[in-house]
Amino acid sequence: MSIADEQNNAPIINIITAKLPRELAVKIYNEFQSRSTELVNILEHSEQYNSLGNYIETLKTLLALSVFHKRVICNLEGVDKFSGTISTKKKADITIDIGKYKLTTGEQNKIKAVLINYNELKLKFGIADDYFNYYETYEFLENMLRYQKSFDYDESPDPEKEINKNKRKRKSNQSEDDVPF
Repeated sequence: MSIADEQNNAPIINIITAKLPRELAVKIYNEFQSRSTELVNILEHSEQYNSLGNYIETLKTLLALSVFHKRVICNLEGVDKFSGTISTKKKADITIDIGKYKLTTGEQNKIKAVLINYNELKLKFGIADDYFNYYETYEFLENMLRYQKSFDYDESPDPEKEINKNKRKRKSNQSEDDVPF
């Protein structure tokens, strides 16, 4: 089996946490496993979410992405905002001391690049941050129902369509493979 085959068969949570520090990866993995078990249990015992039952793998992928978003991306966004505030006060390259850690301008630029790529991915699939805002797993499923319904309209995609007070752009040239539902 090649590395590409192994990656295609690996659970998404393992793929997105592969390069993270072990302690953080374990926390993310454990939260995902717990929520994934709860998600399956809710789907099996609730008629309210019947329309999502056929998309269990897609739901697990979005669940993994949401846990990653909460545990990694939100923290990176905080660092980016903080360093951006400091950077506007100084013109030269800066290094921010955080305890014993020194956050250099180069690392700040890498964080910005990660956030830009992540946001482009969310935009491509029409995933608004609101879909990842939840405390309980059933709230995640409610958000996924709203996400699914965003693909159920008959009109052609409108790049300026507003969903839950957030604008969501959807490319008119998306193939059917791009749509998770």
